[in-house]
Amino acid sequence: MISDWFGELPATPAQYFERLLLGNQLYPGLNQQEGFSEWEDRFCIVTSQPFIAGRNASGLEIAAFMKARGFTRLCEATWFRLDDHLAIFDVGGSNLFIGESGDLVPIDVIPVVAAGPLLETLLRAHRQIHPAHPAPSV
Repeated sequence: MISDWFGELPATPAQYFERLLLGNQLYPGLNQQEGFSEWEDRFCIVTSQPFIAGRNASGLEIAAFMKARGFTRLCEATWFRLDDHLAIFDVGGSNLFIGESGDLVPIDVIPVVAAGPLLETLLRAHRQIHPAHPAPSV
């Protein structure tokens, strides 16, 4: 199954900051760096997000939000935009929230600009799911 092709791995600090910046591109002002700390002898990056009153998004609301931004669903929790190789992982109702204003807010999704082997895997998945609109090979 295509969903088995994508496993979550811990991010380096640089990758974490890149994900925060990408999250702010999806929803401006969502993430803020508060500082750094040490906890149980481990380096920690401290960030915050505003409180957003609302509810979890439904599958239909998520699909409409992602498709309107040019993304294609590759498997249950993974979306990919061919134009700029932006992949968003861990997309689900508890990570996409409908605020009281009706805006959909991506709270804890994992955005990644794909390159190398990850991009090759995403392109292969895209070709398998959408053979009528195949993605180019890298």
